[in-house]
Amino acid sequence: MTQTATLARRDGPIEGGGLTKAGLDHTRDQLVLLENFVKQVLKKDQDYGVIPGTNGKPTLLKPGAANIVAAFNCHVEPTVDESTVDPVGSFVSYEVHVDIVSNQTGAIMARGFAQANSYEDKWRYRNASPKCPECGKETVIKGKTEYGGGFLCWKKKGGCGAKFPDDLPAITEQVTGKVENDNPLALANTIKKIAIKRATTDAALQLPGVARFFTQDFDDQSGHEEEADGDSQDAPPSRPQARPAAHADNVGAVLMWALQEHHLSKDQAFALLGVTSGNQVRDLAAARQTIADKVAEANAKVQNGKGGA
Repeated sequence: MTQTATLARRDGPIEGGGLTKAGLDHTRDQLVLLENFVKQVLKKDQDYGVIPGTNGKPTLLKPGAANIVAAFNCHVEPTVDESTVDPVGSFVSYEVHVDIVSNQTGAIMARGFAQANSYEDKWRYRNASPKCPECGKETVIKGKTEYGGGFLCWKKKGGCGAKFPDDLPAITEQVTGKVENDNPLALANTIKKIAIKRATTDAALQLPGVARFFTQDFDDQSGHEEEADGDSQDAPPSRPQARPAAHADNVGAVLMWALQEHHLSKDQAFALLGVTSGNQVRDLAAARQTIADKVAEANAKVQNGKGGA
C-alpha cells in the first residue's frame, strides 16, 4: 500500500487556528513519510545532484521534482505568463508559473515561478567547429600525423571525407570555439520547456518539508539541465541586439524571492517596481532593493499608525 503526503490549501483565516497536539502529530507523521521517501526512493545524480565544491543542500533535479509531486498525489499545471519571440532582435524569453494541484481535491498545493531566455550563456553562445570548404558542414577535424596530418572532413560526423593541407587559410582563418549563436529562435521550444522545468522545481520546493532536503540553483541550474535540442521553427538568422541587463539574469528569481520573503504576488511585485512585465526590469539587484525598501516603508507606516492610535 502506497502512502502519500497531502496537504490542502485554504484561503482566509482558519477557525480554531494555532498549535494543537493533533496538528503537530499530523505534521510530524507527514514529515517522517517524506523523509523515508527521500531516503528510500530518490536517487543521487538521478533525482537530485550535489554541486561540486559546495557543502550545501543537494539540488533538486527534474525527475526528483516529478517524483515528489507524484508522492504528494498531485499533478502540475504550467501557464506561460509572458513570452517574447522577436525575429528582429533574435531574442526569446518565457516567464511561466506552475501550479501543483491535488489529484483528490483540485486544490493548488504550491506555485512556482521561473523565466528562461536566449541571452543565457548556454543558448546565446555555441561551440563552433571548422567548416568544410567543400560541403560547408562543421565536421572538420585535425588529421593524425601517421596518416599525413592536415585536415579531414570526417565522414563519421556526417562530413564528405575531403582532405586539406595544414596551412589552408579557408580552414585556419575560421573563427572557432565559443561564438554567438546566429539563430536562437530555433531554440524557442526548448527555452520554454526549461522555464517550465525550473518553475516545476520551484513549486516542488514549496511543498511541505521538501525544502528541508533540497534547494534549487538559480545561477546556472547546476549544469544538470537538458541540452538545447532545438525545434523546427524557421527563422531568419540575425545577430542579437542589445537587451536590458535583467534579461541575462533570471527575472523569475526576483518573483520567487518576493513571494518567499515578502509574500508578494507577481502583480504586487511589479506594482512596487512600477512595471507591468519582466522585460521592463533593467537591473535585477536594484529591483530586489526597491521591493525591500518599499515593503519596509509600508511596514513602518503600519507600525507608526498603530503607535499613534
